[in-house]
Amino acid sequence: MNSRIDWLGIRRAYSARGSYFGSRDADSFVAEAQRSSELMRTIGMPERLRLGPLNLDLLNLGLRLQADQLNARENPNFMDRMQSEWKVHHPNDIRTPIFPFFSRDF
Repeated sequence: MNSRIDWLGIRRAYSARGSYFGSRDADSFVAEAQRSSELMRTIGMPERLRLGPLNLDLLNLGLRLQADQLNARENPNFMDRMQSEWKVHHPNDIRTPIFPFFSRDF
């Protein structure tokens, strides 16, 4: 399980906010990857989704999204603070949902 985790993608969420990625964080992501893998296997969902030319690793996409959201809340950078202020001042703003698979890997 450890070898399939994209550690570089998870560490990128920490380094973008100047935070330290420690062994406790790594242990929690290993446990989360195991839980998510078991859940996906239980409901019959593949860990890798193939849509024509796209080959998406859903498990690592989910882990990276969790790392981003965790660090945006715990260690916000300028963009995170700006987005939270925007939500406070524009509560009824209609927004396009964020699709995590439209990333640099796309």
